[in-house]
Amino acid sequence: EEVLRRLGYLDDELNSDLEEAVALFCDGTANRRTLQVAGEAPTSVGGTKASKASLQSLRRALLSRKIYGSWRCAPNDNLLRINFTAKTLITSQEASKEEVYAAMQSYVTR
Repeated sequence: EEVLRRLGYLDDELNSDLEEAVALFCDGTANRRTLQVAGEAPTSVGGTKASKASLQSLRRALLSRKIYGSWRCAPNDNLLRINFTAKTLITSQEASKEEVYAAMQSYVTR
C-alpha cells in the first residue's frame, strides 16, 4: 500500500480502493513490462479483485533488487483538465478535484 500511495495510485480521497489501485498500477504499459521482466506479473488485473497471491507477487516485484526504481508514477489529469475546460465542463484547469470528478461523472452519463 505504501508504494502505491507514494506513486500516486492510492490515497484517502478519490482513489481509496486497493484492488483498483493494483489493477491500474499493473495495467500501465511500463509497469506491466517491468513486472514481466521480474517474472512477477500478478494474475488478477483489469478490474477483477486482487487476490492474496497477486498482492504477494506484486510485493515481491516491488522489493526485487533486479528492477529497483523502475516503476512509473500514476499519470496526472492535465490533458483531461484541458479538454474539460475547452468543453466548459469545469471552470478552469485549476478546478478542484471534486469539480473535475463531478464533471467526469456528468460526462460519462451523457
